[in-house]
Amino acid sequence: MISSKSNIKFLSILLITFMVIHSSSLFAQYDSEFEKLTIKDGLSSNDIWSIVQDQYGFLWIATKDGLNVYDGYNFKIYKNRSGDSTSLPTSDCNTVYEDSNHDIWVGTKVGLAKFNRDNESFVNYQFSTINSPQSNSVWKILEDSKKNLWVATNDGALIFDKTTKGFLKFEIMRFDNSLGAFSTSATSIVETNNGDLYVGSTHFGLVKFDYSSRIFIQQKFNNSSTIIKANQIFDIAEDKEGNLWLATISGLFTVDLTNMTLKNFTPYKKLNWTENDLRNGVIGVYKDRYDNIWIGTSAHGIYVYKKAEDEFQSIFTTSSVNYLGPFYEDRFGIIWVCSTQGLLKYDLDKKPFDLVTPSNVSDDESNPIIY
Repeated sequence: MISSKSNIKFLSILLITFMVIHSSSLFAQYDSEFEKLTIKDGLSSNDIWSIVQDQYGFLWIATKDGLNVYDGYNFKIYKNRSGDSTSLPTSDCNTVYEDSNHDIWVGTKVGLAKFNRDNESFVNYQFSTINSPQSNSVWKILEDSKKNLWVATNDGALIFDKTTKGFLKFEIMRFDNSLGAFSTSATSIVETNNGDLYVGSTHFGLVKFDYSSRIFIQQKFNNSSTIIKANQIFDIAEDKEGNLWLATISGLFTVDLTNMTLKNFTPYKKLNWTENDLRNGVIGVYKDRYDNIWIGTSAHGIYVYKKAEDEFQSIFTTSSVNYLGPFYEDRFGIIWVCSTQGLLKYDLDKKPFDLVTPSNVSDDESNPIIY
């Protein structure tokens, strides 16, 4: 008979074995770990651009053909209705955001929209009087710690004043210390843990907002020879060390804000396309609650970077051009991935257990008892 001490030792070995096997396979390349929601499941479009979970647990999904609200079972869809000024200004939605007051804001191709929960209508705002395609496009929305509602637009990064219902525009200080208009697209925006606001743009690269002088400052890296490669920034994330991760048209870059250096961190070999071909780009970058960095690409699938191992792992591949990202982690720890082929869902809790059989169990003992 095995002693109690032996039982404890055996159980300890078993638990360690299980943890090693489970942790090593946690981010193995299992495309089957992803569930996909498409128009077949009720989505209004397979082109997904943004997602957020509201205070009630509903998922709000910005798509190319409407704003979708998902309760886990069914979709409710809001679209533009011709001649109805209380509907969305267009069904082509770029982003969706919930602020600290739990108001839902939608960035569309023709302006900013605020959702009214009482009568399920929208109030629409525009920042430009120019009547041309995408002249009022809103790409990203962010409320900073000072309660400013920022909108990244094709006319720079603006603040929407909730009191006056107007937009505040700011100048930018360029590399040569000259001031000019921030009149090109701002495509991403992030506030760091220490309260600094950074914006990614298609022309000025990475810029920082100076709250005291109320201007943007174009960021110059000490290894400035690589600045040009990070000019078109689609998404930004901050890791736990305070470094920025940039998803750009030229790949993945990290920024050490302490010494302002830029590092190429692209995890895949670029295909033989031109330098500015979007198919070699990174579309989304995201830090989850476990400090893993998720990277979504145009043609190279999804990668996860684990700091402890200092390596990327490919966890989703694609055989065609499929824009993957941005990412969103809901309060239940589920990772949602926006793509141009539907909404991807990654739930680690659904990963099956690995069966571990003790090595000292004989073949005759078909039902070993494990305490």
